[in-house]
Amino acid sequence: MSTISRSLTLVKRYIILSFKNQIEFKFDFYMSILAIFMEAMYVFVFWISIVNVGIAFDNWTTEHIFLLASFNILSAGISKMFFGFRDFEFKVARGEFDIHMIRPINPVAIALLEKLNITNIIGKVLIGSSMLITSSIMFNLEIGTVLMAVLILINATIVIELLYGVVTHACFFIGKIYYFRELLFSIRTATNYPLDIYPKGLFKFFTSVIPLAMISTIPTKISTGLFSGGKYFLISLLLVVIVFLFYKIVSKIAINSYKSSGS
Repeated sequence: MSTISRSLTLVKRYIILSFKNQIEFKFDFYMSILAIFMEAMYVFVFWISIVNVGIAFDNWTTEHIFLLASFNILSAGISKMFFGFRDFEFKVARGEFDIHMIRPINPVAIALLEKLNITNIIGKVLIGSSMLITSSIMFNLEIGTVLMAVLILINATIVIELLYGVVTHACFFIGKIYYFRELLFSIRTATNYPLDIYPKGLFKFFTSVIPLAMISTIPTKISTGLFSGGKYFLISLLLVVIVFLFYKIVSKIAINSYKSSGS
């Protein structure tokens, strides 16, 4: 069996296992679906309330706000694929990472797959996608520009999560870093707001260094024809390549430094 085929089979098995674990307790499963829906709707209702009380941002209409919320929900679903990074340090601290080290597959990949919440991922992706499709129909948006915006969003989300993973790997050297990392990445809440209201220098930083603006603000502008998608797609793609290579280097150094607990 080829490496790619084996990897796909492994991912499929973990997805099935994740789903089976979640439907074991039916009531909790249904409540988790309701929670996903309520979380998504909260973002939308919040912005509609802001608009209705007369608070306005430059060049941001109800159409833009609806799109901003849609892109943000879609990105949140993609981010959940990397949820395993959150508890990664506890596996290392307790020596539970040992079991991953003896398997003939990437130990970090297994740690992420074990924490896969397929219901949450699918739920948020479906809600975000549905809102985008609704927006495209309601506001007569061009499908090509919306798809370009989604590709940029995916690239930017991957970059942010890989940077989150880089910081997570510091646990191999300094132990618990949960609060430091969460404090550092609390900046991700900025994607809930139009980032182009910030000074130009800060907006460029959130575009070319930490691409938070390319998660919801820029995709919204691209979808409505205010920004050109080609430029931002190339920037996001370049960032994915650079950050991925950086992550691979950090991950290799960190894992090679791991000392087994011996238990």
